[in-house]
Amino acid sequence: LPEVEDASSVSSIDSFSNAESFAIVTKAKKGNNQVRIISKGNGLTEKMIVAINTTEDVDSEANVKDRQFSELEAERKMMENESWRKHNEARLEANAALADQAKVHNQIRKINTVLKKMSVEYERKNFNLLDRLNPLVVDSLVGRELKNSGINLPYSISLYSGKEHSTVWKRDGLIENGNFSNQYKTNLFPDDIVNRNNFLQVGFADTLGYFLSSLWLMLLSSAIFSLIIIFAFAYTLHVIFRQKKLSEIKNDFINNMTHEFKTPIATIRLASESITNPEVLNDPEKIKYYSSIIKDENIRMNNHVETILQMAQFDKNAFAPAPQAINIHEVISEAINNIQLLIQEKGGNITFSPDAEKFVLLADPNYIPVVLNNLLDNAVKYCSVKPEIKIETSSNAKTLKIVVTDNGIGMDAATQKMIFEKFYRLSTGNLHNVKGFGLGLSYVKAIVTAHSGTISVISEPGNGSTFIIELPFIN
Repeated sequence: LPEVEDASSVSSIDSFSNAESFAIVTKAKKGNNQVRIISKGNGLTEKMIVAINTTEDVDSEANVKDRQFSELEAERKMMENESWRKHNEARLEANAALADQAKVHNQIRKINTVLKKMSVEYERKNFNLLDRLNPLVVDSLVGRELKNSGINLPYSISLYSGKEHSTVWKRDGLIENGNFSNQYKTNLFPDDIVNRNNFLQVGFADTLGYFLSSLWLMLLSSAIFSLIIIFAFAYTLHVIFRQKKLSEIKNDFINNMTHEFKTPIATIRLASESITNPEVLNDPEKIKYYSSIIKDENIRMNNHVETILQMAQFDKNAFAPAPQAINIHEVISEAINNIQLLIQEKGGNITFSPDAEKFVLLADPNYIPVVLNNLLDNAVKYCSVKPEIKIETSSNAKTLKIVVTDNGIGMDAATQKMIFEKFYRLSTGNLHNVKGFGLGLSYVKAIVTAHSGTISVISEPGNGSTFIIELPFIN
């Protein structure tokens, strides 16, 4: 059949439909040709395009039959759908009725069960507990279950009747005068409708010992593991704080070293620039003066370097003293002469009491004076008032004791434990009013230890410090 050439050429449209199934008939004119489009609904769609060559606006007999067929087909499908819907409703009603019937039967069965149990319990209302069970059988069952559970403890067993509020049967266990203080009980016949408070009680003498004996390996392992964790945690904290302290000491040492070297370097630079001044070149006295400044600052820098290098030797255990017979009183007097001028400038005083009967010992003459010089230097540097220093000596058959006492700022107990550590100094922030690297006392202790001696300190904040050195007499 020929197709419609252009839908926009439709000149008139007639349509009809119903709610259940529908058919739409469309008539269109294009010249002398008439087009009819029949559409059928209810979920299925068919389109028929018919072209009829006629000059009148009248449906042909074939089109009428097609329309009638479509209407009949739509009505048939509508009837089938209605029948299917009624069938489903009937089936759902039947299933609901069966479910209700099953619920009713289930309730009736439960009621019958309860009535039977009530009748049985009513018949047994006058029965004694021992009429319902054999206590020896109960004891055997309890013992077997305890054994299967790995519980090998003596136990007592009792049967109690709630009706009589008394013990109807009891076995005290296999040990004499046993105190079965740990009691465990359970209700007998829990499914009874009327609870008669009949229960079984089992007692044990020592449950704590049993638990410890059965769990000792796990408890011991847990304790060891916990101790390991605590030790590891404590050691980690110790390492962290120690590393933090070492980092602070290292930073302080770098700051102090920079300051100690910066001053002589700047002095040498200024003196060198002054020597090159034309006015100074013609004055021998000024050249000699500036040259002495350069020499003194150079010696000062060299002493700092030597101190650091010598401490490195002590760290490597490469230091070996060369002992010679020295008079310790002469060494002390020389150290006093070296510090006397500085003490007088501050208005202080130093006294020496040579009370040792034996004052000659074998020691390295190059290092023992360093010990005394460092102690006296610290006594002056760490004093906020006029320094008052006292040196005493004493001896016995084996050792020579040197005691140096000052009136400085003193130290607390925590500082006393740290003063002999390398690079340790009292914290003064960014102030450098007390010069040094923090190596003086550690250097002193290293020298004394190398001579098989000991050094200790007694001090209180604000009350000064007392250093005690003991050196042995070595043949």
